[in-house]
Amino acid sequence: MLFTAGYTDFIPTSLYRPAATLPLAIFFQLSSPFPEVQDRAYAATVILTLIILIISITTRIISRKYRKNQIGF
Repeated sequence: MLFTAGYTDFIPTSLYRPAATLPLAIFFQLSSPFPEVQDRAYAATVILTLIILIISITTRIISRKYRKNQIGF
C-alpha cells in the first residue's frame, strides 16, 4: 500500500490535488543525501508515531467506556 499510494513533491493547493502520504514522504526523504531533508524525515516520523499513539489511546478509552455500559455481554 505504501507504493501504490502515489507520490508528489508539490504542495497541494486544493483538496483535489495529489499529495504524498506521510510514510511515503518519510521513505523518500530518508533516501536523500542531504542532512536537512533527512532531518525532516525524522521529524515526520515522530509526528506519525504521535498520531498513531493518540489514535490508539483514544480507541482504548472509547472501547473501555462502551464495554462498561454493556449489560449481560
